[in-house]
Amino acid sequence: MINCLSYNLSGTFGKMKWLKQRDIIDESIDWAGALVFQALHDMDFKFRFGERRLEKIGDDIDGVQNEDSGFLMRWKNKIEKNGYNHLLVCKLAETLEKKLTHNTQNMELKRNAQDMIIGSIIVIIYKAAFRYDFEKCDILKIMEKLKLYEYLIRKNELTIYDFMKCLQRECNVQFPVLDEYETKHGKVDIGPRHAIYIKERNK
Repeated sequence: MINCLSYNLSGTFGKMKWLKQRDIIDESIDWAGALVFQALHDMDFKFRFGERRLEKIGDDIDGVQNEDSGFLMRWKNKIEKNGYNHLLVCKLAETLEKKLTHNTQNMELKRNAQDMIIGSIIVIIYKAAFRYDFEKCDILKIMEKLKLYEYLIRKNELTIYDFMKCLQRECNVQFPVLDEYETKHGKVDIGPRHAIYIKERNK
């Protein structure tokens, strides 16, 4: 079982988690993590990202809190040379933040949520690339997936909870925020196995 990513990254980004923003910041990390994990899971059969491999990446992330203050920029620069598209990730962060904060006018909250999303994406991609020796084409494939997910979420064709449900069902990734959502709104129905992939192929 893989715990929600906010559990692993909360220490790393702890200095930015003001009490009044804690829930939003934790959710920002999990929303970002869900999409990167889904992108890894949706990659071709070269890596076969399932429960075991995603769990190893989650374990790697747990050690990030021991890094120095400049690690995020260094990691961004490294993966940017190998296919990471920062403008695309910023657009994704803006789309997710609007859904997460319900278009709040609190600029500080908006900025912090977007920063958490961007930072989480960088950390996960860097750790996955390091552990599994990604080539440039592999990171480009992740970027293609994230671009598609941004479109589907922005157009309200899928929600973040659809991705979380898929990961929970197929990779045993646990998201407390998904449990809370289903308690309030009922079970998330993603249809038959691979329903998300079918929707993607039709785009």
